[in-house]
Amino acid sequence: MKGTSFQCPVRAHLILLAILCFAAVLPDSAQAAGFRMMGYDVSAMGSGNSQVAYGDGFGVLYTNPALMSRFQEKMGASFIFYRPELQIELGKRPANADIPISIYDARVGKLEDGLDRAVPTLETQHYRRDTEVDGFNPYLGLGMTQAFGIEGFRFGTLALIPIGDVANTTTRYPDEREQYYSNQVHFARFGEWDNMISGFLGVSYSPVKYVSLGVSVQVALAMLANINIYIPEATVQDYMLTTSKASIEWAFRPIVGLQVEPIDYLALGLVFRAEKYIKIDGRGSINMWNYHQSFEDSSIDVTVPNRPASNLSWAVDYEPMELASSVGFNYEGFRMQAVLTWERWSQFLDTSAQHPEEAAEFRALNRNDAVVNGEDYKWSDTLSVNVGAEYKYLTWATVKAGWAYSPSPVPMQKGRTNYADNDVMMVAVGHIFDFEILKHQFSAELGFQFWYMFDRVVYKDPGQIRDEFADGSVSLFGGEEMKESYGLQTNNPGFPSYKQGGWMVVSGGSLNYHF
Repeated sequence: MKGTSFQCPVRAHLILLAILCFAAVLPDSAQAAGFRMMGYDVSAMGSGNSQVAYGDGFGVLYTNPALMSRFQEKMGASFIFYRPELQIELGKRPANADIPISIYDARVGKLEDGLDRAVPTLETQHYRRDTEVDGFNPYLGLGMTQAFGIEGFRFGTLALIPIGDVANTTTRYPDEREQYYSNQVHFARFGEWDNMISGFLGVSYSPVKYVSLGVSVQVALAMLANINIYIPEATVQDYMLTTSKASIEWAFRPIVGLQVEPIDYLALGLVFRAEKYIKIDGRGSINMWNYHQSFEDSSIDVTVPNRPASNLSWAVDYEPMELASSVGFNYEGFRMQAVLTWERWSQFLDTSAQHPEEAAEFRALNRNDAVVNGEDYKWSDTLSVNVGAEYKYLTWATVKAGWAYSPSPVPMQKGRTNYADNDVMMVAVGHIFDFEILKHQFSAELGFQFWYMFDRVVYKDPGQIRDEFADGSVSLFGGEEMKESYGLQTNNPGFPSYKQGGWMVVSGGSLNYHF
């Protein structure tokens, strides 16, 4: 403190910068996909997440890192939350689609399509039910940009930290296998996200007035887990011993941006974002006491312990490869930009590490079952649009607005899979207040978004659904034909239909100190 002026020493900047760098490289452990649509800070939110040609917030580390060199060094904190209100309403099931308890009496053997066995509909862990996605999801944002005395250079860092659970991840099956777990249909791309920590580091440099370049990385995590189970007594099914071993590897999503201002009134932006998902590989094995496998040859009988093993693979927090281009216009306090983003959803991986076209296919149980063409269920690439505008109507006040439209890459789910999704549209408003305290410059910002998912009704084609009780099954004892096996029996939670839709609000406030 010196007189009435406030000194913010360089050492304090560096200490805070180190803290932010540490937070930014914490594992991105669950789904960040929501913020790629909403925006990673309040500034991006208020302008409809359109900051590719122009931008002055920490969120440009995602939208276009080249923009960091275009605004003053600063540090700031924000509070952000989103609240979805989304619903999936299931259609009434026909009674003859239920799997009867007599399936336990059937001679199932090893069927052609593998060892997945349906359970009687009455004995599922959870009864088939509607899906409600709601709740208040708050986050703390911390960001900083620093020049280190180098003209035209910026280093930036940003961390979004959930208030509550630091991270949680849920994997789901998009088909009848979900009967063993939630027995619900789930949203595939929008609204149903897990809490996460999200971090960015980036640099930007403007060698000349008209051009700025930027590179950032989104930090993620890859995990390998091994789980070993020992069952001392196979007839006692409520006790087992387990050990596990896990290893963690870092993964990074690069983002490369360019911004050009050929004249004072015009700006062009171009950014590339690589594909990203968190890959989780694992292996599980089971060892049971006195459970052996026999081998016979001409001279000796041999028995060895039977240790079933399974390789596991999941893919969570998928974000597609993106290429975004933008044109911006700036004149006497008014600034506007439009962004067109190509998103490569055709390579999408669900949480089971399957492409949708792979998940849709299955081997028929019955001789007359239709052949499913998985390519009919492949996701498509999309073009999303974002538009943002702002007007500085006073020297200390700026109003902002934005709009976005994101078409769904998901085809009609008339078959086995239940990827619930549809087109979404967003409107946004925001406001910036600039002020001084003890001759030091500050800014406060507010942002708000309203998202709407258009309703979509899905009707299933029975010929595209896996029959889980093979026609013509016979009883285990006696070999009598089981008439109840004929027709389609399935615990697929999406059969015969479902309706999806809803809305979401996003809001936040931030306070920034400008160096």
